[in-house]
Amino acid sequence: MNKQKAKKIIEDGIKNKMLFRYWRKRVEFYSSFGYFCNVGSDLAMVLNEDDFILDGYHIIRLKDITEIELKNDYYDYILEQEGLKSKVVVPQIRLDSWQTVLEDLQSTGKNLIIESESLEEDKGQFGIGEITKTYKTLVHLKHFDADGIWDDGPTIIPYNTITKVIFDSRYVSVFSKYTREQ
Repeated sequence: MNKQKAKKIIEDGIKNKMLFRYWRKRVEFYSSFGYFCNVGSDLAMVLNEDDFILDGYHIIRLKDITEIELKNDYYDYILEQEGLKSKVVVPQIRLDSWQTVLEDLQSTGKNLIIESESLEEDKGQFGIGEITKTYKTLVHLKHFDADGIWDDGPTIIPYNTITKVIFDSRYVSVFSKYTREQ
C-alpha cells in the first residue's frame, strides 16, 4: 500500500472516530488497533487500543503501513458502549517531520519511547526517556535502562532511523515514576 492511499483511508476514518486495524509488515510482525487522530504527509498519530484499553499515542511513518482496514463491527460497538470513543482526544503535535514531533513532545516535559524497529533480530533499537535536544537530523534522548537508571550521557538517534514514537502510554507513565540515578 502506498502512503497516499493509507493517508486517504486514515483521513476518512478520522472524521468519524473510526477504529482501525493496521499492519506495518516491514517493521513488525503483528497488527495493531487504534483510533487515528491526525495525519501529515509522512507521519500519522494513532491512539493505541489494546483489549478495550486506550494505551498511549503512537506516531508512525505512513510508508510503513502495508494494510489498513476500518473496524466498523461489534468490537467497535463495545468500545462505544464503554465510553472509549468519547475519550479520543487529539494532542497538539505537529506531524511535519520527526523534528517537529519531538520538539512538541519535548515541550510537554514527559518521557517517551523512540523506536527503530526491524524484523531482523538484534537490528532494532529502543529508547525510553526524556528528550534533551533536537537538531536538524537527530535527537538526543536521556535514556533510562530496564532497572530505571538514567544513562550518564545522551543517546543520539538519527531521525532517518526512527519508525515509531510512543507517548502517554501506561508503560512509559508507570516506569517513569520509578527512575533513579546511578
